[in-house]
Amino acid sequence: MYVARRKRVVKLGGSEVDLGDFYLTDFICPKSYGAECVVWEAWHKLSELYERDPETFVKLVNAIGLYNMYVKEIWNVVNIKIKYRYDDPVFQTPDFWLLPNESWKQLKGDCEDTTFLLLSAVL
Repeated sequence: MYVARRKRVVKLGGSEVDLGDFYLTDFICPKSYGAECVVWEAWHKLSELYERDPETFVKLVNAIGLYNMYVKEIWNVVNIKIKYRYDDPVFQTPDFWLLPNESWKQLKGDCEDTTFLLLSAVL
């Protein structure tokens, strides 16, 4: 079984700091603060929809299911909150993966970063 592994090296000033090896699974953190914040915001938005228009909410639940509404709202939260940022100018590396908490704290990240945050929130 193949497990993706990344080295996290950051350039600070004139030196490199090696943060060690990370495995792909290390970036999926379902109980992390960032993931929990995304989940809270998603449920909050769904509850606001229910309070505003319970009839439409029930129709949507019956048509696509509550879980699908929840996952779509998680995607909306991540898509709206996290602004796209390329890795290179910030970390001076071709590709630097952020942990979900790092993406949430900075409210910035690239494709992998938002994917890790999204997956962590859904699990």
